[in-house]
Amino acid sequence: HKYPSESLVLTAVSTSTATNDGESDRTSADTKGEGGREMKEKASGSAAAPPASSSSSPFKFEWVSVDRQTRITYDPEQTASLARKFDLCVSGFVVEKMLEQEGMAYIEGSIRFIKVFARFSPSQKELVLLSLKGHGLTTLMCGDGTNDVGALKQAHVGVALISSSNLIPLSSIQQGHHQNHQNRKQPFSSSSSSELRRRGSARAGKIHPRARGRKQPGAVPPPQITPAETGAGRGGGGMREEKKVKVFGMELDLEEEQELGIIRLGDASIAAPFTSKRPYVSAVAHIIRQGRCALVTTYQMFRILALNCLVSAYSMSVLYLDGVKYGDTQMTVASLAITLFFFFISRSTPLKQLSAERPAARLFEVGFFVEIMGQFAVHMVTLLTAVAWAMPHTPRDKETLDPDGLFKPNVLNTVVFLISTSMTVATFLANYRGHPFMISLRENKLLLYSLLSTELLLLVCALDFLRPLNYLMELAPMPTVQFGLSIFGLMVADLTVAVGFTWAVRGAFANVPRPSDR
Repeated sequence: HKYPSESLVLTAVSTSTATNDGESDRTSADTKGEGGREMKEKASGSAAAPPASSSSSPFKFEWVSVDRQTRITYDPEQTASLARKFDLCVSGFVVEKMLEQEGMAYIEGSIRFIKVFARFSPSQKELVLLSLKGHGLTTLMCGDGTNDVGALKQAHVGVALISSSNLIPLSSIQQGHHQNHQNRKQPFSSSSSSELRRRGSARAGKIHPRARGRKQPGAVPPPQITPAETGAGRGGGGMREEKKVKVFGMELDLEEEQELGIIRLGDASIAAPFTSKRPYVSAVAHIIRQGRCALVTTYQMFRILALNCLVSAYSMSVLYLDGVKYGDTQMTVASLAITLFFFFISRSTPLKQLSAERPAARLFEVGFFVEIMGQFAVHMVTLLTAVAWAMPHTPRDKETLDPDGLFKPNVLNTVVFLISTSMTVATFLANYRGHPFMISLRENKLLLYSLLSTELLLLVCALDFLRPLNYLMELAPMPTVQFGLSIFGLMVADLTVAVGFTWAVRGAFANVPRPSDR
């Protein structure tokens, strides 16, 4: 075994052997590993079992350093302090003897501090996972064989690794397909014709059981096939090369799937929710990055939905009594914009480098409530201010105030539509998470451009520069140029304050310790 230089290996020293042979049980045994590579065993109990005569004798457990200069008697209470100084290692044999002699409680408290588990049986792997879960830790297990199935099922996250023997590169499939194709393209020669005659003569005397009693014609040798009769003799183009090949019942396009490999899934893949095509544990980092990105994306969607629901609740309840209604075009444009925003958020990809920072362990935290309530307060002040400005320019007749009446553009519903849609854009801009778990807003160009385009469109409508555009959006003309400028400034102020407040709160709570997700 290759242990780190600053590590301690837990060994099992037979007391009877120590009595009879002195320190012979503490000597290292040089053995040959697979492939002829020498493996230097760090202690007798860490790699090979002691002689059968001492199997029933009690064992003494102690931590031994790699250079054998440090020996510490095993004490479950001191394992945590040792783990801060050394990398702790243990073998399956030592765990087996410890369970037989002392019981599970003697080793269970130390398992979570051990970093290297060497030569563990399937049941011992499962035992380690159960112990770690019992301490409230989140576990991940990688395995590539049947002996890892139990541990993969016990882990919170199981990752099956496909070994290279189970992965058939498509290049070999293409090579075999190309060879068969070349054989079909090659014209028959005189030697091939004579071979066919020989085989035909040999099989002429054989009669199929179903053909017994029938008159069997004599063996007729196959005709001589000349190059002129083959595809090579017609224009020299030969047979048209096929573009597809069937492998394991699947038709693969050889031009489009150059890098694809055919995977034979094993027992580990059945037991694990994730399967890596590469036989390396580097897939673990990829899964963690993808999981963090999905978690952060879900959290920010919850924030956006919460704010949109709070603002819409006021717009569709209180303002509904004042006759505020949206036109069909306005509702269509707003709904399509929100749908595109959410779609572009869902297309965010994780960063290639795994960050040391962890995302929030749960949605409902202090920072979450501060951000949501702060943004909602900013939006409500903005909306109330805009409604107060628009009220004097809106008729108060019965037809306008009728909640169930037909939609008719007026200053009030025009201002409410512009302000509420601008708030939606501000909500997406403020609550997009970005680094260090996913690409930033600048890198997510589709989302950035769609948000900026929507906000620019709203600002142009507020200034009433393009009357045909306002007419198409079912917006009423602004009473005065000064009024349009005031609404324009209010929208910009709402966007700036909401985004600035969110970033300030996020920075303030960045160093606040969160409850561990263990």
